[in-house]
Amino acid sequence: NASIAAEQISRELIQLTDQPIVFFGHSLGAQLAFETAQKLNQLQGPNVALLVMSGSKPPSEREGKKNWHLLPDNQFIEAISKLGGTTSEVLLNKELMDLFIPQLRADFALLASLNTTKRPTLSCPIFAFGGQDDPFATPKELQDWSQETTGSFDSVIFPGKHFFIQESKKDVISMLNFIISNMLANKL
Repeated sequence: NASIAAEQISRELIQLTDQPIVFFGHSLGAQLAFETAQKLNQLQGPNVALLVMSGSKPPSEREGKKNWHLLPDNQFIEAISKLGGTTSEVLLNKELMDLFIPQLRADFALLASLNTTKRPTLSCPIFAFGGQDDPFATPKELQDWSQETTGSFDSVIFPGKHFFIQESKKDVISMLNFIISNMLANKL
């Protein structure tokens, strides 16, 4: 359950009260990062200094993928293929997919368990990273992250689809370094 995972992560992070907390998450990772930031607020733990949400729309805007983990294998593999990031050679290799399907189903079950109701807005800055051609989190949909904070918001769009972080790895890392450096220098 995503709520339990976020609470466990939050309880560990409470020990780091003197350190700025920065979350970067892509796709499911973005949803879990947001859930953890919400839990930290509920537990009155340390404030999150920055959220970088990548390849994901806000939880209240999420739909569609929530029950992928219940699909029969052939439909599940077809749905996964639409995300990109996995070569057809892997998707067509039964032995490999037999190894990966249980983990992928667990990931999508975790995604399905996430809270999609609107929660109190956060106060930390939020950056949204996206792929220009990502059908699951379009550049326009990424803008909705601005409604999840009273802090600053900005977005950065990279070439590519849902797994633009693989295609544009160096640019994504450079942008993360730039954003975090500015945050630490109190420029955000």
